Amino acid sequence: MKRRSSIEPNPYVRHLLDIVDSEIHCGSGALKFALLRRGFLIERNTGSCITLMAGSHEEDRLFIEGLLRDTFTNNRLPLRKMDDEFARRIAKTILLAPSARGMTGSIGGFRNLSTQAFKKTKFGAKVPATNLDCGIAPFVKRLPLMSIRTRFSCDGHGERAPKIWFDSFDDEILFELVVNFPEFSNHFRNLSFAFYTKESAVNVCARALMGLPYSFGKDKIAPSVLIETCERLYEFSVDLENEQLRNRCLEIKREW
Repeated sequence: MKRRSSIEPNPYVRHLLDIVDSEIHCGSGALKFALLRRGFLIERNTGSCITLMAGSHEEDRLFIEGLLRDTFTNNRLPLRKMDDEFARRIAKTILLAPSARGMTGSIGGFRNLSTQAFKKTKFGAKVPATNLDCGIAPFVKRLPLMSIRTRFSCDGHGERAPKIWFDSFDDEILFELVVNFPEFSNHFRNLSFAFYTKESAVNVCARALMGLPYSFGKDKIAPSVLIETCERLYEFSVDLENEQLRNRCLEIKREW
């Protein structure tokens, strides 16, 4: 799959690189920050090591192995062995890793139009983190945990609002139900989900910073809006790692 060049990082990636340079004071912290922000599924409470979650895509493991050589074994990276300067350099490499095409499934149409196929699916498709754009990767990687299937995504490349295409109209409806769960209300005070059912897709943008309405996926947005939107999506993605919420989604599917 052809990857886009990352010669000039978009405003959100530059924002993350600035955080690594100015706000994170140890290399191991910068490395964990970069992995999480690039969409890798990392265990959050593993103390002295970084551990890939069970069920991570094999290419995620191979990508990290390729960067860290013999240091990363059995999906675990002991942080005490990390040289600070080396860890910071790897963190920046991870954030600057070019994406493929935002693929999370088939781009040539819905993979599963039938409601029965939707109801039987417990997880969405696995996808390598570096197949996804940095600004939306953490969010899209965690939607399958909620049993929501996606097929394409784009973070706007620093110019337009992020966008997600779903595998079916049923997946879009489930997504809309999830974002309206009461526990997520704080994330959406400044965030707008503009659904576009004809394509079974959704546009995401920080409404408080740009104002609505806007043309679906066409209007350019300010860098500050892109950064705010991607930060909100990251906060939302953290809360998606929740077994109780996953069980609620599966219960909704059973009653579909």
